[in-house]
Amino acid sequence: MDFIDGFHRWMVSGEEPLKSKLKGKVPIVIVEHAEEKEDIYGTITHNRARGTHLLEPMEHIVQELLKKDVPMKEIEKQLGMKKEEIWRLSGITREGFLDLITKEKSYGKEKVYRRV
Repeated sequence: MDFIDGFHRWMVSGEEPLKSKLKGKVPIVIVEHAEEKEDIYGTITHNRARGTHLLEPMEHIVQELLKKDVPMKEIEKQLGMKKEEIWRLSGITREGFLDLITKEKSYGKEKVYRRV
């Protein structure tokens, strides 16, 4: 369960005339997700929309998602990132990241070759 953006509502609810109109109550939004990663996606999306995302927490989140074997396509879609941004935040070497990307693709019996 994730509570979204209650802080700002709480701050303004103590001011008149809102305090009397709300009768001491603060409206909140409760979002229930099936998996923890969905909470992460919701928080990041919300923070990005407000312009309050920071580099170090984003690095940690991307690294955690990759450790949990979340597919690259899912991270791209859910966090609105391109592969290059995910790579920069991942802390993985270029070669390691290329290996990660090619592992996710199904090439059948063909082999994947790349220049060194």
